[in-house]
Amino acid sequence: PYSEECKELYKFIPELKEAKEVFEAAKADPKKRKLIEEREDAIRNYAAAVSQAKEEGVNEKAVEVAKNLLKMGLSIEQISEATGLLLDDVRKLA
Repeated sequence: PYSEECKELYKFIPELKEAKEVFEAAKADPKKRKLIEEREDAIRNYAAAVSQAKEEGVNEKAVEVAKNLLKMGLSIEQISEATGLLLDDVRKLA
């Protein structure tokens, strides 16, 4: 918030400067600071959970595709390359 880029943005977006000032005032109050930190933790945890869920969904899809490719007779190496799965993981599916 103290960078030159932000200082320039404050000129064009007064709400941004206002938000920074409100945030700084809230950080000065220990109770508000704790709430801010808890909210930030919750946001990070939520983002991590969403990212993990997406990754698991992608992996599940890759496994299904790999199974289909195995049925089609493709080599383990080709399937690994096509799906991004590790060779050992494709071998286990075979």
